[in-house]
Amino acid sequence: MITSQDPFDDLYWGFKPPTSVPDLLTAMQSAAAYAELAVLAGSWEPNDIERRLYGREWNKTGNDKLRGTFRSPRDGGKIHASHVDKIRSLFPDSHLSWWQRHPIAQILCDASLGQDAVLDALNTLPKGPERQCVWNDYVGAFTWTPFVRELPDTADVIQRLAGMQTPFALLALIGRMRLAQLRGADGCIDVKYEKALLHMLPDCIAYSPQLFLGQEALQEAVWRFLWWSPHAEARFLMQLHETKPTLGDVESRLSAAVPLISWPGLPLPPADQLQSRRNNVAKIAQSLG
Repeated sequence: MITSQDPFDDLYWGFKPPTSVPDLLTAMQSAAAYAELAVLAGSWEPNDIERRLYGREWNKTGNDKLRGTFRSPRDGGKIHASHVDKIRSLFPDSHLSWWQRHPIAQILCDASLGQDAVLDALNTLPKGPERQCVWNDYVGAFTWTPFVRELPDTADVIQRLAGMQTPFALLALIGRMRLAQLRGADGCIDVKYEKALLHMLPDCIAYSPQLFLGQEALQEAVWRFLWWSPHAEARFLMQLHETKPTLGDVESRLSAAVPLISWPGLPLPPADQLQSRRNNVAKIAQSLG
């Protein structure tokens, strides 16, 4: 965890105006997209990825081999659009474009998003229980045009999302929380969203290589996102008499989950790749203050 301050530290509690953090957005997008390549190739090494996805390591030697196509993305750069398009054509079931966009990171890091933009991000959810927890789709009685009815903010819906512990559930929860903030929801519902977010975060990270590789950037972005709420003071006061979930708890629970992580066909990322991204986020956090 990069952030040195607890989000409930009484020296820091209180509403803070939303602030965009594009560097954290880029860090999360880079990590997630590279992890998606690793999932497709079954390896975290850029030359292995190139060989297994493109089948062309045979014609690379010397410095060309060291400068492999995916070496820059491994080190924090973004995958070139041409490679994204090519991989999509080779692997139609890949989620590379989704992770390259990273709607979760967009909502966390782009303070300028209004309700329409948040709904646009949520609209990237595939069909499934997570999408149903954002809205219900149904067909009108006299037309084939689908109508959309958003579900209200209820403890039941929030609890259902928190129990799913998938990246899509995380997007649904964060998107709904941001919509509630933009629409002026009361402090009680804000507390429920926050507790659910901190509860599900470690399992979401452990479940997903794409979130795991960018875990430092994600936790830093979550910490900053929590103070966008106009009910930050109310959240703090309402939790004084309760056990307060914190990002410290998130890191502790994630550390406990690491030995149990099992991704089919993919080992944990090499320590040097995790450390490189951790160092990058530390610099970003330092520059933000």
